[in-house]
Amino acid sequence: MIEKNRKTWYVGDRGELLAQLFLTELNPISVNHGAKDDLFDYTVTFAAPNGVLRLIVVEVKATEKPVKDKYPFRVDVIRRLSTVNVPVLLLVVDVKNNAIYYTWARAAAELLPQDSDKTTFPVPVKRADEHKEELLQEILGT
Repeated sequence: MIEKNRKTWYVGDRGELLAQLFLTELNPISVNHGAKDDLFDYTVTFAAPNGVLRLIVVEVKATEKPVKDKYPFRVDVIRRLSTVNVPVLLLVVDVKNNAIYYTWARAAAELLPQDSDKTTFPVPVKRADEHKEELLQEILGT
């Protein structure tokens, strides 16, 4: 049991560190790591070219399993995050391959079946390093 907890701890922390590194590569004004009890893992502030500040919050999901083009998110989490009044970026971190994937909570919620009793749902994700400029444009509203 101790080994399983140690592995879970390692995966989560590594995922958050890789996510933080990726977020800083987007050149934000600030990247603030949430406390253990906070609702989100990060709050990130960007400055758009016109000087307008853009705030997003980030939820990190770390895994040791390979991520392809979809990731099974919990339906209740997607529904909850999609109602937040600021954009919620979902980062999926493959800690074995140092690969990061992303989607937006609201976009994921639009794909959920309304009357399904599933607890998880496979949501399409994009490889962050391959779509970094696109992601930054989405964040900045350009």
